[in-house]
Amino acid sequence: MVAGKFVMVDHIELEGLAVPKYLFDTDEGRVGFLGTVQISETLATVRLGTYCEVEYTGDAKSGRSRTVKEFDIRVEADTELLEGPATVASDSVQE
Repeated sequence: MVAGKFVMVDHIELEGLAVPKYLFDTDEGRVGFLGTVQISETLATVRLGTYCEVEYTGDAKSGRSRTVKEFDIRVEADTELLEGPATVASDSVQE
């Protein structure tokens, strides 16, 4: 599980596609991971600096019989959501 402040969204190129990479400041340091559709849809309206928990819960079959990774994503309850998608930010937490 990753638990910490959501500090940055970056994009990397993977097989010719731009893939979001999410960065969190945790008690253990900065942690980053690539976004899945579920993660991207959930974090799209979360403000940078918000405390979140992202936990891998296992694999599941999608509608096309593909295996997808599933996550339990918890966002700090009193967080104000953005109207649009999160954007690339600097390394510092914006509050």
